[in-house]
Amino acid sequence: RCLSDWSSDVCSSDLYSSASANWGSLSTAPSTCFWNARLRIAGDPPANMPGRWTAKVTYNGQTLSTLAFNIGSTRPTILPGGVTSASGFGGMATIAAGTWIEIMGSNLAATTRSWTADDFDGQNAPTSLDGVSVTVNMRQAFLSYISPVQVNALVPSNIGTGPMQIVVTNANGASDPYTITANAVQPGLLAPPAFLVGGRQYVAAILPGDTLQFALPAGLIPGVASRPARPGEILVIYAIGFGAVTPANIPAGTIVSSANRLAMPLEMTFGTAPASVAWAGLAQGAVGEYQINVMVPDVPDSDAVPITFTLNGVPGSATVYTAVQR
Repeated sequence: RCLSDWSSDVCSSDLYSSASANWGSLSTAPSTCFWNARLRIAGDPPANMPGRWTAKVTYNGQTLSTLAFNIGSTRPTILPGGVTSASGFGGMATIAAGTWIEIMGSNLAATTRSWTADDFDGQNAPTSLDGVSVTVNMRQAFLSYISPVQVNALVPSNIGTGPMQIVVTNANGASDPYTITANAVQPGLLAPPAFLVGGRQYVAAILPGDTLQFALPAGLIPGVASRPARPGEILVIYAIGFGAVTPANIPAGTIVSSANRLAMPLEMTFGTAPASVAWAGLAQGAVGEYQINVMVPDVPDSDAVPITFTLNGVPGSATVYTAVQR
């Protein structure tokens, strides 16, 4: 028996037992034809290892036919480059404790669904959905969404920094470990792909008021209520990966229910004008999501005002845009 992988053939000198077949009754006519029959290949261990296999049919020591076939793996598989921070918040290739990540691959889950209230254990988010679980540095992550090709997970607290191994496990086994780097923080503002217009990535900044409106040029995105922000208005921006808060008693994976603030200093700029951050911290009623309340400074009217920030003196990795008009 032989098993081929991507780099080599692994063969054993021991052949599987002869296959058995039910050929049916043979004709007594001068010529006899064999017809298709189902063969059962025996063996210990059975031929169930993923890879390329070959079955041979011989008669009186002569090979009659050779059949090559593949056995696919049903274990979960994480794609190369398949783990990033949440795509709507920048989709960065490094992670941090307490941040949302997306895992892309195959056979990750047998079902497709998001978490529901029934999946929570009190204030604690689920660590398993339909038998699917994820570990980061051998610590259980929290799951909000599963599907055969994507799992969304919240990285647990206290994983440290440096190389981390991510493993997806389901009823068919565990994936090979996926190695990724974890930083102390990996901040990203909510700027979904739908807000990428004309080559500019707009941030999903929510305007004050009773109806949901975003600080964008009016009518920029069909179906999205928007208008430019005005200097002096307070915008609400959601984010991930901004690190510790104070008081430091809110572990990752719990619904935030207490007042808190970012532990590290945050500075934001609209264009070249510093903006006043009224408050920033973990959003109450959410899991793993930060909220930043920032006042629009007095800047010139523009449909594309760049927003940048520094966290603890370190610049953010991306520039996003908003619209401002007096």
